Amino acid sequence: MNVKPNLSMPSPSGFRLFSWIVILAVLATLVGGFWLAGSPQQERFRRADAQRLQQLQQIANGVDAFWQQNQRLPANLEELQTSRSFFAGPEGVRDPESNELYRYQPQTSSTYELCATFQTATLAETNPPHPVFDGPAASGFWNHGVGLTCFRPSILNAKNPMGKF
Repeated sequence: MNVKPNLSMPSPSGFRLFSWIVILAVLATLVGGFWLAGSPQQERFRRADAQRLQQLQQIANGVDAFWQQNQRLPANLEELQTSRSFFAGPEGVRDPESNELYRYQPQTSSTYELCATFQTATLAETNPPHPVFDGPAASGFWNHGVGLTCFRPSILNAKNPMGKF
């Protein structure tokens, strides 16, 4: 009795079905990855917005320091930039993509408006609290939507410039 193992080739239709399953699994993984992480362009937008936000926070710190030294707000970003209160360099007051100056406008003797155009919206948990802003929204002070967003910080210790109580 001659027993040969049954080593038959897989059927072409079974191989084709397996190939389609593999292709669909790879495509599903790619689509799921883009859905979870976002597209490369979206990531570039997020990085540029993070840089904008960091620059705005540096400007706010510079304005606070300028006020402490001069007992007034700078008239414009150029004045802040040339003062000893601001250390971010010339690119620190300009949008990283458009290279335009951020919008800065004094409002009162101790408050001002600082504006930028964002490409993405932030989530509340991604922004640290602003140390000057009081109230229930303090932890979301730097939150922004898509498009032009203006923040209205006030000077730290404006009523008490030497920090004494």
